[in-house]
Amino acid sequence: MKIQAPYFARRIVHGIAILLLLGGWTSSRNADLILGSWLFPARQSTIEVYRENGQYFGRLVEVGAAYQHKLSGNRLLFTNLTFNGKEWNGGKLIHPSSGTQYDVAIQLTNPYTLNVTVYKGLRCFQKNYQLVRK
Repeated sequence: MKIQAPYFARRIVHGIAILLLLGGWTSSRNADLILGSWLFPARQSTIEVYRENGQYFGRLVEVGAAYQHKLSGNRLLFTNLTFNGKEWNGGKLIHPSSGTQYDVAIQLTNPYTLNVTVYKGLRCFQKNYQLVRK
């Protein structure tokens, strides 16, 4: 049986178009895996991650009892993060008590764990934190 070239070519073009569409959908879906409530065990606080205009933000929504005298809830913690396919970066972490801003990068190590890397000045001065899904 001989396959007609125009029919075969159309099938290939349709297949490629579907893959491209699904690839874009999967990428945005993967970027949204960061959304939700995350527990910061070291401070016994909860951070709510949300998306606005294609960028990701984190808000401090609950503060542990030991830190309530220093911090209040509903405070913006990180801003303007974008997803590059493997991590969220390009944004700033705002220190909740001083207001100082630092570069930040976030990686999802598994569906329940975020690794947050905060850079102070040069990239060689960094501190890592782990958040767990609440």
